[in-house]
Amino acid sequence: LIKIGFKSIVEQKLCNHVTFGAINWRAKTVQKALRLNKNEIKLLKNFDVDCKLIRLYQIAKKYGTHLSLEELEFIRYKVYPDELDFLLKYVSFKKLLNYFQKQSKLYDLSFEMVLHDYKDYISDCIELEMNMKEKSVLLPKDLRRAHQATIKMIKVQGSAILNRKISERAKKLEGYYFEYGGLFIRPAASQTELIQESNALHHCVANNYSEPYANGKTNILFIRKTDAPNKSFYTVELKGDKIVQCRGKNNSDYTKNETVKAFVE
Repeated sequence: LIKIGFKSIVEQKLCNHVTFGAINWRAKTVQKALRLNKNEIKLLKNFDVDCKLIRLYQIAKKYGTHLSLEELEFIRYKVYPDELDFLLKYVSFKKLLNYFQKQSKLYDLSFEMVLHDYKDYISDCIELEMNMKEKSVLLPKDLRRAHQATIKMIKVQGSAILNRKISERAKKLEGYYFEYGGLFIRPAASQTELIQESNALHHCVANNYSEPYANGKTNILFIRKTDAPNKSFYTVELKGDKIVQCRGKNNSDYTKNETVKAFVE
């Protein structure tokens, strides 16, 4: 791998970084290790290759999506491989790209925010057993409005088991408490709090993130004003050392609020 210019892949493995399941480390040839043929490996040599890029390429190949070099570069730092794998089961990459760009312009949102909203919306549709072959369901003209509708349709009810798990997770995440510039952040302490957060800010944290949070697949924290500690303000999803998203009322982007932006940074 090092000889053909893929040194960073080896470094990711040796440093115990996330490798996204992209490499078959037991393989005895480069092609089998990367699950790619000679021509595909030659194509990827034009990039600063890492495990994430390899996995994205493998997923694109799996669904018969022929991505150009420019498209690969565009999605590389915007999409998690498992997100792309999930969405390509329903929509082709070309359609996704065009749809995200239109929705991004409609509400002045980043590509990443539209992607997260769409993934959550599709998850809602599946849970509601909606017809995923209907274009109006799969690619609604107004994603935000459609997403709000599915949120209202899904009634989240707290359970003793879920609350116990969330309470235990909150205790483990107490070290994330942080205060700065009139704001502080703390982990969500219960299912009830997540429901209250969703109701107050009109977003889907209770619907789509209660169980992943309870089961340790992601971390959900609340940003609050120090002079209003019990009032919902912004919600943060944290995975490892990366802030995946930070949303305010009606899914507003935290970067539009300078105080919150400074706090997050």
